Amino acid sequence: TVRATRSANAVQGGHPMIANPISCMRHDHEDHATRIAELLALADGFALPRDANVDWQALYVGLRKFVNDLRAHI
Repeated sequence: TVRATRSANAVQGGHPMIANPISCMRHDHEDHATRIAELLALADGFALPRDANVDWQALYVGLRKFVNDLRAHI
């Protein structure tokens, strides 16, 4: 992607000390994306069961918001 290319160019053209922190950040972001996919699979895409009570509903609403916020950050 364009964003990844720009990031790679910034690392290549930037100070050598930033390469490791940026590499760690990329790894963390990839790991988070994997965990989001696992969470969605476990929670059936946050599709509520027909008999879900208010606690389950609140949990899924909160998880959906968390995932959306995390994706926006990544």
